[in-house]
Amino acid sequence: GGKINRIIKTPILILCGGLGTRIKKISNGLPKILLELRGTTFLEIQFEHFYKKGFRSFFYISGYKSTLISCKLEKIKIKYSDVDIVNLDEGNKRLGTGGALKKLIHYLPNNFFLTYGDNYLNLNFYEMEKLFYQSGKNLISIYKNENMYDKSNINFDERNQEIVEYNNNPSTALSYIDYGISLWKKSWIKKNMPDNEIFDLSLFYKISIEKKEVHAYEADERFYEIGTPQTFNEFVKFYDKKIW
Repeated sequence: GGKINRIIKTPILILCGGLGTRIKKISNGLPKILLELRGTTFLEIQFEHFYKKGFRSFFYISGYKSTLISCKLEKIKIKYSDVDIVNLDEGNKRLGTGGALKKLIHYLPNNFFLTYGDNYLNLNFYEMEKLFYQSGKNLISIYKNENMYDKSNINFDERNQEIVEYNNNPSTALSYIDYGISLWKKSWIKKNMPDNEIFDLSLFYKISIEKKEVHAYEADERFYEIGTPQTFNEFVKFYDKKIW
């Protein structure tokens, strides 16, 4: 159900290479994105959600059990003829979210949304894309969660509408959290890549904030994610309500 939104031209890149250690109890050795629920997989639920929101070009960066993810994506390709899907394999070495991006940067489009294979986001992606092209800066989506759902990690100056700091271990309580999707210029990423092979994506967040080369896009609805058994169960409850 639900109306089809306007088409989003910018591709979306979904990171799903991790081992999913926090959810080992219920994942039966599968990558997180292939967790099964209600006769389908999280990958299919997330894909369909993004499709309905207007995305038509998808890049996946997988690593752990990449071929299983490829098989599932091949089935989706057959079902949706108007979609481009590319699965990039980071290889057998876990490089972290930033390292995987660095290794595969040459295969990526000039601009891309960047998100994770374990979240479900309610956001106006079309408006976010519009702001990106108007502002000419990278975008980070944020949400005023007041430490609900997960620990806040963004210091956002509401008056000047700018992100002051990204910090996963803040000394003072922050009100905003990184919502889980950002929008990047590939040329910017290439210019700001560290020398290390293994690193986390948050490094790009920090650099772009320090250089004031990023804008915030504020979400107004909560997010769901399936990173732990508890948050997975929360998502299943939400999903059950949605399908009935």
